[in-house]
Amino acid sequence: MRKKCLACHSVRGTGGRIGPDLAAALASKGVVGIAAAMLNHYPRMIAALSGRAPLLPRIGPGETDDLLAFLAFVNFQPQSGSPEKGRELFHQKGCGRCHGLGGESPAVAPPLGPGHEVESPTRLAREMWNHGTRLAEEMVMRRVPWSRFAPGEMVDLLAFLGPARPPRGGSERALPGDPGRGRRLFAAAGCGRCHLPPPAGNAAGPDLSQAGWYRTVTEVAAAMWNHGPPVSARMRARGMALPRFERKDVADLIAYLYLMRGAVSRGSAGRGATVAREKHCLSCHAGSGPGPRLDASEAIRTPAHFAAAMWNHGPGMQAYLARAGLGWPALSARDVADLVAFFGAQRRGK
Repeated sequence: MRKKCLACHSVRGTGGRIGPDLAAALASKGVVGIAAAMLNHYPRMIAALSGRAPLLPRIGPGETDDLLAFLAFVNFQPQSGSPEKGRELFHQKGCGRCHGLGGESPAVAPPLGPGHEVESPTRLAREMWNHGTRLAEEMVMRRVPWSRFAPGEMVDLLAFLGPARPPRGGSERALPGDPGRGRRLFAAAGCGRCHLPPPAGNAAGPDLSQAGWYRTVTEVAAAMWNHGPPVSARMRARGMALPRFERKDVADLIAYLYLMRGAVSRGSAGRGATVAREKHCLSCHAGSGPGPRLDASEAIRTPAHFAAAMWNHGPGMQAYLARAGLGWPALSARDVADLVAFFGAQRRGK
């Protein structure tokens, strides 16, 4: 808000309309991917703002850390759905066969609806996971097919099942996830055995360190429901107990996944040298050009700091590239990580 990002960009529909909605545009990107996106859209942003706005604000390295953290976790917050569509889904998916509305429960599963609200996506994911095995057996007995949720449907179901009033500050919905605790839970529950590539796991399921199969917390809840019966069967076949999650566990796990997903934790200095050459970084930043020597810069220590430096000197960089007949370099998340590793190695070698 202070840097006026919302003058051009919206977040979940709130804000400007010049640029894309950041919650949608940056979903499924890790911190390094967001840093790359921030750099790549600079020329388009300047063109879109021509004659409309004052000079762009400078962003300090610490501010970039906070900004990227916010953008990486913006989809962790609950979304708005349609209660009317959620009511239709409740009946279409056969939820009412076991869960009554209000006090009209068939006594097979806890009642849902007024007075029995599901107040958050993480609670919904937890309840679906914990009761998935028993529910699967009950549904087979009652000849109720296991329903899968398509993207967007869980948001509407949650809007129907959720509280009519905003939750109080102590509610589960208001609790943030703790990624450090989530990392320990991920290891203790054995999630990595199936959801990490070798040598850490066996890649039997989606690679949660890189996967883009989920975008928001409600879609994580849908994915946990959709793959509940098959994962339960596989774990029983291997003699593994299905982990049971307590009140805040799922929020912590998802917070950890939000940090882990799409992130490039370590770049390659060797690949970074190739990127620096191919993207013409060294024509300006190797000592003979007009830019500072990046191999001696203390500011380029992390991808966030790299993004801040490029953002702040964007006008000068754009003018130099135009004079040299060069285009603005498009960088992938891997490119950013590799460049940071390359310039870091150069700096340490001096």
